[in-house]
Amino acid sequence: AVIPWAALEYVVGQINYGGRVTDDNDRRCLLSILRQYVTPSVLDESYKFTRSGTYYAPREGSLGSNREYIRSLPPTEAPEVFGMHPNANISFQQQETHKMIETVLSIQPRVTGAGGGKSPDEMVAEMAAHLESEIPPDFDAETEAHIGLFDRTGAGQLNSLSVVLGQEMDRFNKLTQTMRSSLGELQKAIKGVVVMTFELEGMFTSMLNNHVPAMWANVGYPSLKPLASWVKDYHQRIAFMRGWLQDGVPKCFWLP
Repeated sequence: AVIPWAALEYVVGQINYGGRVTDDNDRRCLLSILRQYVTPSVLDESYKFTRSGTYYAPREGSLGSNREYIRSLPPTEAPEVFGMHPNANISFQQQETHKMIETVLSIQPRVTGAGGGKSPDEMVAEMAAHLESEIPPDFDAETEAHIGLFDRTGAGQLNSLSVVLGQEMDRFNKLTQTMRSSLGELQKAIKGVVVMTFELEGMFTSMLNNHVPAMWANVGYPSLKPLASWVKDYHQRIAFMRGWLQDGVPKCFWLP
């Protein structure tokens, strides 16, 4: 009898499992992995599903021999089962560790004992006041721009670098305004003057755990830095662009 490999691949990949996958690229990935298992080569006793040779179709035998083979398999699947590099396991473990640490931090008590230490409210309030006091003013191209920096060519076009500077100024002005307003609202919420909204609660927790608040990250630039390093980096970027705006095009630029 002829084994309908194409039909088996379609039934398993497109219907049984593929029917639960909505993204086309994810479905292509699923079918690519499946072709390692649904293939005529599986009938060859020397064929292995993985390079290590750990996973293979056991030879025809008794029920006990098949159970013994299954018991010999590792308790957790290695990345090679899914066609991935062994280093993928490192990324997976890092993500799991980060999730665990974030969960532990999120459930830690926020009330200090009788030792006289500062409460979380006091620590975050002081941090918010300090950060707010150091927020630089918004960029203003009309009053700060270097002579000729935003002059147009004869064709009415801006220099490409000036266009980049203008876009980055708008982007960082939005970030700066978000930081300024949210820090002020957070201090009021801690004092009980305004309601502690869901967004402010998340910001409070992020600052307590040295994480960049989500409302800042959403309007900011991609970064994996903790809050303390992120704030330092933010001020350096602002200083670089302000120097560009006031003194003209710099001789060197930051790498992205």
